[in-house]
Amino acid sequence: MFKMDKLTVFAAGLLLSSSIFGIVYLSNNDDTNTANAANYNSTEAQKQSLSETEMKDQLLNKGYVVLTQDEYQQNLAKAKAEVATVTKEDKTSNKKEEVVEKDEKEDKVTKVTITVKSGMTSYDIGKILNDKKLIKQTPFEFSKEIEKRGLDKTLQLGKYTVDSTMSYNEIIQTIFEK
Repeated sequence: MFKMDKLTVFAAGLLLSSSIFGIVYLSNNDDTNTANAANYNSTEAQKQSLSETEMKDQLLNKGYVVLTQDEYQQNLAKAKAEVATVTKEDKTSNKKEEVVEKDEKEDKVTKVTITVKSGMTSYDIGKILNDKKLIKQTPFEFSKEIEKRGLDKTLQLGKYTVDSTMSYNEIIQTIFEK
């Protein structure tokens, strides 16, 4: 006769149970779809019957701002005019502030004493100078500049004092002696 192993019996059980669930789902789903369709039709009818003022009132009650196209354009024009006025005022005040800041920067002289220890490289010196805002270059750029000038082997142990009034070349000459 026909011999059935466990896997075949299991597969047949899954097929039978999924068929039963499918039939039950599809038979109950018709009632739900009918109720949803009736709900949808009544909501659509209600939406179509609202007047413009009723719609505005509902939106205002929910916290929305309702403007006509003309009101929007007028508000937009006013805002642009205000921004233009404020920008002009800011530009004039910024120029005055820049002059004051330049004067303050000129008064401040930053002095830094760099102690070159064994094992330090031009990159380390560049990092110190960059951190103290004595040079604009990154430590890597500074190191490459020193190598390009052939000064990377001339770094000597010791203390070197540099300040913000010195030029880039003066700082290099002070620290890297030939």
